[in-house]
Amino acid sequence: MPTFDVRHTFEIPDRQVFVLAGSVVEGVIQPGMFLRVPFKPTHSLNLLVDSIETARRDGDEDVCLCIHAGANFMKILRILELRDQSFKVEDFSEK
Repeated sequence: MPTFDVRHTFEIPDRQVFVLAGSVVEGVIQPGMFLRVPFKPTHSLNLLVDSIETARRDGDEDVCLCIHAGANFMKILRILELRDQSFKVEDFSEK
């Protein structure tokens, strides 16, 4: 199962996109897959990866998983503080 390390996050309000920037640790991640964010022992939030882009920051290049999010959902994602964590990424279409 693919794994993604999130180094930092940022928002692009004009595009209604929340961005998880980091690196793919294992496997291949494609648009349409879901980033699994556990927030309780028995619950998780599955974030649909709408697109994958790259961004340069401080001389490094990050893979950016872009999540479409309206203003209210962006607030929730901001509260979750997803940076500096690793997450599994699933392709539910294979199941």
